[in-house]
Amino acid sequence: MTVADFLIAAILGIVQGLTEFLPVSSSGHLVILERLTGSQLPALTFHVFLHAGTTLAVILAMREELLLIVRETADMGRDFAGVTASAVRPGGETGGRGRSPRSGARREAAVVLIITAVSGVMGALLIPAAAAASGSVLFSGIGLMMTGILLLVTDMVKMGGEISPHEITSGRAVLIGAAQGISILPGISRSAFTVCTGIFSGIGRKNAVTFSYLISVPVTLGMLVYVIASGIPGGVLTLPVLGCCLVGTSVSAVVGSFMIRRCLVWFRRCRWGTFARYCFIAGFAAVLISFF
Repeated sequence: MTVADFLIAAILGIVQGLTEFLPVSSSGHLVILERLTGSQLPALTFHVFLHAGTTLAVILAMREELLLIVRETADMGRDFAGVTASAVRPGGETGGRGRSPRSGARREAAVVLIITAVSGVMGALLIPAAAAASGSVLFSGIGLMMTGILLLVTDMVKMGGEISPHEITSGRAVLIGAAQGISILPGISRSAFTVCTGIFSGIGRKNAVTFSYLISVPVTLGMLVYVIASGIPGGVLTLPVLGCCLVGTSVSAVVGSFMIRRCLVWFRRCRWGTFARYCFIAGFAAVLISFF
């Protein structure tokens, strides 16, 4: 790795921080810029590290909501262990805490678990395809245009009453998880696909955007563990590459921390047709670039 590689890593970190929280596919932008800058970094591994940086921004900005979900998840685990133990314990004492599993926070934690599980399965199935497409500007361009189409359709649909995230049914949670899992492919915006699926599931735009950011945390951390565990023994994650990844991660975390609150406002208030048009233009440009 040269000084230029570290500079490219920092530039891509800026792009990740600027685009992650908007429905314009940060990965699609990364693939295009990697082509233009001649980046030699392993694309999928590097992208995951950059996403880890913006995930840190989410954790810092939404730490209270995330902490509540973590606590409720731990409580569910303890309650399940208590119920399981009661099956073999004389007297049938549950040993549980007696908290209602139907509380809003508890139900939201259960929804997040379902979404994370489905996203994990989808991501695992699509990793080979994502690795192959992570260097494809053509695929990224097509994915960006697909994102634009979804945004246009969602913008035209008038939804009825709005529900809170904890009111999402298991079936709809599976759909949101699948939408998040598909977004491992470059050009497919995770924010756009999860928010739009959330809206079609009955969540209002405001709640859908915030919830989309929250559910990105566990799946991104899971992918980070995967690329580290597979990249070191596989020889992909060498010390020079790791250095570039950490530079990009640090920059994306700083820029993402600056952008997340602003993007929450823009994403909620702007007409999504604006984002759709941008995706069409960027996607068309990417398709043209792929032929040169």
